[in-house]
Amino acid sequence: YVFFPDKDTAPDLTKSKNLKKLGKWNKTGKQLYSIKGNATLTKEEIAREIKQEYKGIKFDISNTSELYNASIMFK
Repeated sequence: YVFFPDKDTAPDLTKSKNLKKLGKWNKTGKQLYSIKGNATLTKEEIAREIKQEYKGIKFDISNTSELYNASIMFK
């Protein structure tokens, strides 16, 4: 899961050609996304690509449902 804490600056990851190279992105809310990539895709790879594509926008990455549950509280 990738979560953007600031809903005003949260980008739409499903529209990025560079991020689509990593796998299929699913929008789970305005600020939360999940990705289905290959088995070797790492958190670091995802973070690096997001930082390059969306410079200066804060985000969190987690491979657990804890981030998803926390994001519901921000709605």
